[in-house]
Amino acid sequence: MSELTRFFKPGAKVTALPSWSSPRLLMSSTSPLARWRQSEFYPAFKPAAKVLKQALKLKALTGLGEREVEGGPRLPVPFEPSAVTVLAGTQGPAQKLTAQLWKNGRVGAYLKFASLPAAKHSLEREREMLSALPPGLGPELLSFGTFADGLALVTEPVAGAQLAATLPVPDSVALFLDALEQRQERPAEGFAITKGLLAREPRLVEPWLKVLGGKVWPVCYHHGDFTPWNVLASGTELRAIDWEYGSLEAPPHLDLAFYVLQVSALIYKTAPTEALDKAAATLKHFRPALSRAEAEVFVKLSAFYAYVQAETDGHPADTFLQQWRVGVYKNS
Repeated sequence: MSELTRFFKPGAKVTALPSWSSPRLLMSSTSPLARWRQSEFYPAFKPAAKVLKQALKLKALTGLGEREVEGGPRLPVPFEPSAVTVLAGTQGPAQKLTAQLWKNGRVGAYLKFASLPAAKHSLEREREMLSALPPGLGPELLSFGTFADGLALVTEPVAGAQLAATLPVPDSVALFLDALEQRQERPAEGFAITKGLLAREPRLVEPWLKVLGGKVWPVCYHHGDFTPWNVLASGTELRAIDWEYGSLEAPPHLDLAFYVLQVSALIYKTAPTEALDKAAATLKHFRPALSRAEAEVFVKLSAFYAYVQAETDGHPADTFLQQWRVGVYKNS
Protein backbone atom coordinates (compact mmCIF):
# COMPACT_ATOMS: atom_id res chain seq x y z
CA MET A 1 0.00 0.00 0.00
CA SER A 2 2.87 2.42 0.75
CA GLU A 3 3.91 2.17 -2.91
CA LEU A 4 0.45 3.34 -3.98
CA THR A 5 0.29 6.23 -1.54
CA ARG A 6 3.81 7.58 -2.09
CA PHE A 7 2.54 9.76 -4.97
CA PHE A 8 0.47 11.94 -2.64
CA LYS A 9 1.50 14.82 -0.42
CA PRO A 10 2.08 13.88 3.23
CA GLY A 11 -1.25 14.18 5.03
CA ALA A 12 -3.34 14.14 1.83
CA LYS A 13 -6.88 12.78 2.10
CA VAL A 14 -7.31 9.88 -0.28
CA THR A 15 -10.21 7.70 -1.46
CA ALA A 16 -9.67 4.12 -2.69
CA LEU A 17 -11.71 2.29 -5.34
CA PRO A 18 -13.14 -0.27 -5.09
CA SER A 19 -11.97 -0.32 -1.43
CA TRP A 20 -8.92 0.03 0.81
CA SER A 21 -8.78 -3.76 1.21
CA SER A 22 -8.40 -4.21 -2.58
CA PRO A 23 -7.35 -0.83 -3.99
CA ARG A 24 -7.12 -0.39 -7.74
CA LEU A 25 -7.50 3.39 -7.97
CA LEU A 26 -6.50 6.01 -5.38
CA MET A 27 -7.61 9.64 -5.60
CA SER A 28 -6.73 12.69 -3.58
CA SER A 29 -10.05 14.08 -2.39
CA THR A 30 -10.39 17.77 -3.15
CA SER A 31 -14.13 18.09 -3.89
CA PRO A 32 -17.01 15.82 -4.96
CA LEU A 33 -16.78 17.06 -8.56
CA ALA A 34 -13.01 16.55 -8.62
CA ARG A 35 -13.39 13.00 -7.26
CA TRP A 36 -16.01 12.27 -9.94
CA ARG A 37 -13.64 13.42 -12.66
CA GLN A 38 -10.68 11.53 -11.18
CA SER A 39 -12.68 8.30 -10.92
CA GLU A 40 -13.10 8.32 -14.71
CA PHE A 41 -9.55 6.91 -14.79
CA TYR A 42 -10.88 3.60 -13.42
CA PRO A 43 -10.53 1.11 -16.33
CA ALA A 44 -13.68 -0.50 -17.77
CA PHE A 45 -14.21 -1.80 -21.30
CA LYS A 46 -16.63 -4.72 -20.99
CA PRO A 47 -20.35 -3.94 -20.37
CA ALA A 48 -20.39 -5.47 -16.87
CA ALA A 49 -17.25 -3.54 -15.90
CA LYS A 50 -18.83 -0.30 -17.12
CA VAL A 51 -21.82 -0.87 -14.82
CA LEU A 52 -19.46 -1.44 -11.88
CA LYS A 53 -17.53 1.67 -12.80
CA GLN A 54 -20.64 3.83 -12.56
CA ALA A 55 -21.31 2.47 -9.07
CA LEU A 56 -17.73 3.20 -8.06
CA LYS A 57 -17.95 6.72 -9.48
CA LEU A 58 -20.97 7.34 -7.23
CA LYS A 59 -18.94 6.08 -4.28
CA ALA A 60 -16.14 8.46 -5.25
CA LEU A 61 -18.64 11.33 -5.35
CA THR A 62 -19.58 10.73 -1.70
CA GLY A 63 -15.99 10.41 -0.48
CA LEU A 64 -16.82 7.33 1.59
CA GLY A 65 -13.76 5.63 3.06
CA GLU A 66 -11.53 8.66 2.79
CA ARG A 67 -8.20 8.31 4.65
CA GLU A 68 -5.23 10.51 5.42
CA VAL A 69 -2.00 9.01 4.02
CA GLU A 70 1.64 9.32 4.95
CA GLY A 71 2.58 10.37 1.40
CA GLY A 72 6.00 10.35 -0.19
CA PRO A 73 8.76 12.39 -1.84
CA ARG A 74 8.22 15.24 -4.27
CA LEU A 75 7.20 13.98 -7.69
CA PRO A 76 9.63 14.45 -10.63
CA VAL A 77 7.45 16.98 -12.50
CA PRO A 78 7.96 20.74 -12.98
CA PHE A 79 4.72 21.70 -11.18
CA GLU A 80 2.96 21.02 -7.90
CA PRO A 81 -0.03 18.77 -8.68
CA SER A 82 -3.34 20.04 -7.34
CA ALA A 83 -4.64 16.46 -7.26
CA VAL A 84 -3.29 12.98 -7.98
CA THR A 85 -4.97 9.80 -9.25
CA VAL A 86 -3.00 6.53 -9.05
CA LEU A 87 -3.97 3.39 -10.97
CA ALA A 88 -2.40 0.03 -10.07
CA GLY A 89 -1.66 -2.09 -13.14
CA THR A 90 -2.31 -5.81 -13.44
CA GLN A 91 -0.41 -7.76 -10.82
CA GLY A 92 2.61 -9.73 -11.99
CA PRO A 93 6.32 -9.36 -12.77
CA ALA A 94 5.66 -6.36 -15.04
CA GLN A 95 3.19 -4.50 -12.80
CA LYS A 96 3.42 -0.72 -12.98
CA LEU A 97 1.63 2.21 -11.36
CA THR A 98 0.27 5.08 -13.43
CA ALA A 99 -0.45 8.47 -11.90
CA GLN A 100 -2.56 11.26 -13.34
CA LEU A 101 -1.10 14.55 -12.13
CA TRP A 102 -3.68 17.33 -12.15
CA LYS A 103 -2.96 21.01 -12.66
CA ASN A 104 -5.54 23.84 -12.72
CA GLY A 105 -8.50 21.50 -13.04
CA ARG A 106 -7.09 19.30 -15.79
CA VAL A 107 -4.50 16.55 -16.18
CA GLY A 108 -1.07 18.15 -16.58
CA ALA A 109 1.06 15.00 -16.93
CA TYR A 110 1.11 11.24 -16.58
CA LEU A 111 3.72 9.42 -14.53
CA LYS A 112 4.42 5.70 -14.86
CA PHE A 113 6.37 4.06 -12.06
CA ALA A 114 8.11 0.67 -12.02
CA SER A 115 10.10 -1.01 -9.27
CA LEU A 116 10.17 -4.63 -10.50
CA PRO A 117 12.90 -5.65 -13.00
CA ALA A 118 10.51 -6.64 -15.81
CA ALA A 119 8.45 -3.49 -15.28
CA LYS A 120 11.58 -1.33 -15.37
CA HIS A 121 12.56 -2.96 -18.65
CA SER A 122 9.18 -2.15 -20.18
CA LEU A 123 9.47 1.49 -19.10
CA GLU A 124 12.91 1.68 -20.68
CA ARG A 125 11.44 0.27 -23.87
CA GLU A 126 8.63 2.84 -23.81
CA ARG A 127 11.17 5.64 -23.37
CA GLU A 128 13.06 4.29 -26.38
CA MET A 129 9.87 4.16 -28.46
CA LEU A 130 8.66 7.65 -27.54
CA SER A 131 12.12 9.07 -28.26
CA ALA A 132 12.16 7.52 -31.76
CA LEU A 133 8.56 7.90 -32.98
CA PRO A 134 7.71 10.57 -35.55
CA PRO A 135 5.90 13.55 -33.97
CA GLY A 136 2.17 13.29 -33.38
CA LEU A 137 1.87 9.51 -33.06
CA GLY A 138 2.30 9.18 -29.30
CA PRO A 139 2.58 11.39 -26.21
CA GLU A 140 5.55 13.69 -25.76
CA LEU A 141 8.16 12.33 -23.37
CA LEU A 142 8.80 14.91 -20.64
CA SER A 143 11.29 13.08 -18.42
CA PHE A 144 12.68 9.68 -17.51
CA GLY A 145 14.82 8.63 -14.58
CA THR A 146 15.05 7.19 -11.09
CA PHE A 147 12.37 7.90 -8.52
CA ALA A 148 12.25 6.37 -5.03
CA ASP A 149 13.24 2.70 -5.49
CA GLY A 150 12.32 2.50 -9.16
CA LEU A 151 12.03 4.30 -12.48
CA ALA A 152 9.57 7.01 -13.48
CA LEU A 153 8.52 7.96 -17.00
CA VAL A 154 6.61 11.22 -17.35
CA THR A 155 4.63 12.17 -20.46
CA GLU A 156 2.35 14.94 -21.55
CA PRO A 157 -1.41 14.24 -21.53
CA VAL A 158 -2.92 13.33 -24.89
CA ALA A 159 -6.19 15.00 -25.81
CA GLY A 160 -9.06 12.90 -27.09
CA ALA A 161 -11.46 10.12 -26.29
CA GLN A 162 -10.81 6.38 -26.38
CA LEU A 163 -11.99 4.62 -29.48
CA ALA A 164 -15.09 2.48 -29.09
CA ALA A 165 -14.14 -1.17 -28.57
CA THR A 166 -16.10 -2.36 -31.59
CA LEU A 167 -15.56 -3.92 -34.99
CA PRO A 168 -15.14 -3.35 -37.90
CA VAL A 169 -11.92 -1.38 -37.55
CA PRO A 170 -12.35 2.33 -38.40
CA ASP A 171 -10.54 3.63 -41.49
CA SER A 172 -8.73 6.13 -39.24
CA VAL A 173 -6.96 3.25 -37.48
CA ALA A 174 -5.55 1.91 -40.74
CA LEU A 175 -4.36 5.42 -41.68
CA PHE A 176 -2.63 5.75 -38.30
CA LEU A 177 -0.85 2.43 -38.81
CA ASP A 178 0.25 3.56 -42.28
CA ALA A 179 2.23 6.31 -40.53
CA LEU A 180 4.18 3.65 -38.60
CA GLU A 181 5.72 2.23 -41.77
CA GLN A 182 9.35 3.15 -42.39
CA ARG A 183 11.25 3.32 -45.69
CA GLN A 184 13.30 0.21 -45.01
CA GLU A 185 12.29 -3.25 -46.22
CA ARG A 186 13.52 -6.74 -45.41
CA PRO A 187 12.50 -10.41 -45.76
CA ALA A 188 10.05 -11.77 -43.19
CA GLU A 189 12.75 -13.86 -41.53
CA GLY A 190 14.96 -10.77 -41.08
CA PHE A 191 13.03 -9.21 -38.21
CA ALA A 192 13.97 -9.71 -34.55
CA ILE A 193 10.36 -10.65 -33.75
CA THR A 194 10.17 -13.41 -36.36
CA LYS A 195 13.67 -14.63 -35.49
CA GLY A 196 12.64 -14.96 -31.85
CA LEU A 197 9.42 -16.82 -32.65
CA LEU A 198 11.26 -19.09 -35.09
CA ALA A 199 13.86 -19.97 -32.47
CA ARG A 200 11.14 -20.80 -29.98
CA GLU A 201 8.98 -23.07 -32.18
CA PRO A 202 10.64 -23.68 -35.56
CA ARG A 203 8.18 -26.37 -36.70
CA LEU A 204 5.31 -23.97 -36.16
CA VAL A 205 6.86 -20.81 -37.59
CA GLU A 206 8.91 -22.14 -40.55
CA PRO A 207 5.81 -22.91 -42.69
CA TRP A 208 4.45 -19.44 -41.98
CA LEU A 209 7.65 -17.76 -43.11
CA LYS A 210 7.68 -19.84 -46.30
CA VAL A 211 4.29 -18.32 -47.16
CA LEU A 212 5.83 -14.86 -46.73
CA GLY A 213 9.05 -15.79 -48.57
CA GLY A 214 10.20 -14.33 -51.85
CA LYS A 215 9.16 -10.81 -50.85
CA VAL A 216 10.46 -7.96 -48.77
CA TRP A 217 8.20 -6.30 -46.21
CA PRO A 218 8.21 -2.76 -44.80
CA VAL A 219 9.87 -2.20 -41.45
CA CYS A 220 7.38 -0.69 -38.98
CA TYR A 221 7.28 0.93 -35.61
CA HIS A 222 5.29 -1.61 -33.59
CA HIS A 223 3.04 -0.63 -30.69
CA GLY A 224 2.62 -4.14 -29.29
CA ASP A 225 -0.60 -3.49 -27.35
CA PHE A 226 -2.59 -1.75 -30.03
CA THR A 227 -6.23 -1.78 -28.88
CA PRO A 228 -9.09 0.73 -28.84
CA TRP A 229 -8.37 1.52 -25.19
CA ASN A 230 -4.82 2.56 -26.07
CA VAL A 231 -5.83 4.87 -28.92
CA LEU A 232 -7.21 8.38 -28.38
CA ALA A 233 -9.13 10.29 -31.04
CA SER A 234 -9.37 14.07 -31.27
CA GLY A 235 -11.49 14.76 -34.33
CA THR A 236 -9.89 12.78 -37.14
CA GLU A 237 -6.47 12.71 -35.45
CA LEU A 238 -5.39 9.57 -33.58
CA ARG A 239 -2.55 9.12 -31.12
CA ALA A 240 -1.55 5.93 -29.30
CA ILE A 241 -0.51 5.72 -25.67
CA ASP A 242 1.27 2.98 -23.67
CA TRP A 243 4.16 2.00 -25.97
CA GLU A 244 5.87 -0.26 -23.41
CA TYR A 245 5.51 -3.36 -25.61
CA GLY A 246 6.78 -1.56 -28.68
CA SER A 247 9.50 -2.39 -31.17
CA LEU A 248 11.47 -0.04 -33.41
CA GLU A 249 11.81 -2.50 -36.31
CA ALA A 250 8.90 -4.93 -36.63
CA PRO A 251 7.08 -6.69 -39.48
CA PRO A 252 3.93 -4.98 -40.80
CA HIS A 253 0.30 -5.82 -39.98
CA LEU A 254 0.90 -7.19 -36.47
CA ASP A 255 -0.73 -4.23 -34.72
CA LEU A 256 -3.81 -4.31 -36.95
CA ALA A 257 -4.22 -8.06 -36.41
CA PHE A 258 -3.75 -7.65 -32.66
CA TYR A 259 -6.43 -4.94 -32.56
CA VAL A 260 -9.00 -7.24 -34.17
CA LEU A 261 -8.00 -10.25 -32.06
CA GLN A 262 -8.18 -8.42 -28.73
CA VAL A 263 -11.59 -6.93 -29.45
CA SER A 264 -12.82 -10.29 -30.76
CA ALA A 265 -11.65 -12.15 -27.65
CA LEU A 266 -12.43 -9.68 -24.89
CA ILE A 267 -15.50 -7.82 -26.17
CA TYR A 268 -17.28 -10.12 -28.61
CA LYS A 269 -16.15 -13.48 -27.13
CA THR A 270 -15.58 -14.75 -30.68
CA ALA A 271 -14.24 -18.26 -31.18
CA PRO A 272 -10.54 -18.34 -32.18
CA THR A 273 -11.21 -19.74 -35.68
CA GLU A 274 -13.79 -17.03 -36.38
CA ALA A 275 -11.47 -14.35 -35.03
CA LEU A 276 -8.66 -15.57 -37.30
CA ASP A 277 -11.01 -15.29 -40.26
CA LYS A 278 -12.20 -11.82 -39.24
CA ALA A 279 -8.67 -10.53 -38.63
CA ALA A 280 -7.39 -11.93 -41.95
CA ALA A 281 -10.36 -10.38 -43.77
CA THR A 282 -9.60 -7.03 -42.09
CA LEU A 283 -5.97 -7.17 -43.23
CA LYS A 284 -7.12 -7.99 -46.77
CA HIS A 285 -9.60 -5.11 -46.70
CA PHE A 286 -7.00 -2.52 -45.78
CA ARG A 287 -4.08 -4.19 -47.58
CA PRO A 288 -5.58 -5.65 -50.80
CA ALA A 289 -2.15 -6.67 -52.14
CA LEU A 290 -1.92 -9.35 -49.46
CA SER A 291 -2.97 -12.86 -50.40
CA ARG A 292 -5.39 -14.59 -48.06
CA ALA A 293 -2.62 -16.99 -46.99
CA GLU A 294 -0.26 -14.09 -46.23
CA ALA A 295 -2.95 -12.31 -44.22
CA GLU A 296 -3.56 -15.43 -42.12
CA VAL A 297 0.15 -15.80 -41.43
CA PHE A 298 0.42 -12.25 -40.12
CA VAL A 299 -2.58 -12.88 -37.85
CA LYS A 300 -0.99 -16.07 -36.49
CA LEU A 301 2.33 -14.31 -35.96
CA SER A 302 0.51 -11.59 -34.05
CA ALA A 303 -1.32 -14.09 -31.84
CA PHE A 304 1.83 -16.11 -31.14
CA TYR A 305 3.88 -13.01 -30.36
CA ALA A 306 1.14 -11.76 -28.01
CA TYR A 307 1.19 -15.15 -26.26
CA VAL A 308 4.94 -14.96 -25.74
CA GLN A 309 4.80 -11.38 -24.47
CA ALA A 310 2.03 -12.24 -22.00
CA GLU A 311 4.00 -15.28 -20.84
CA THR A 312 7.00 -13.04 -20.21
CA ASP A 313 4.75 -10.80 -18.10
CA GLY A 314 3.87 -13.79 -15.91
CA HIS A 315 0.45 -14.75 -17.32
CA PRO A 316 -0.07 -18.53 -16.96
CA ALA A 317 -0.70 -20.67 -20.02
CA ASP A 318 -4.08 -21.82 -18.69
CA THR A 319 -5.70 -18.37 -18.63
CA PHE A 320 -8.60 -17.77 -21.01
CA LEU A 321 -6.78 -15.30 -23.24
CA GLN A 322 -3.60 -17.38 -23.52
CA GLN A 323 -5.55 -20.52 -24.44
CA TRP A 324 -7.63 -18.47 -26.86
CA ARG A 325 -4.48 -17.22 -28.59
CA VAL A 326 -3.23 -20.78 -28.97
CA GLY A 327 -6.53 -21.53 -30.70
CA VAL A 328 -5.80 -18.76 -33.19
CA TYR A 329 -2.23 -19.64 -34.14
CA LYS A 330 -2.07 -23.38 -33.62
CA ASN A 331 -5.42 -25.12 -33.64
CA SER A 332 -7.25 -23.14 -36.30
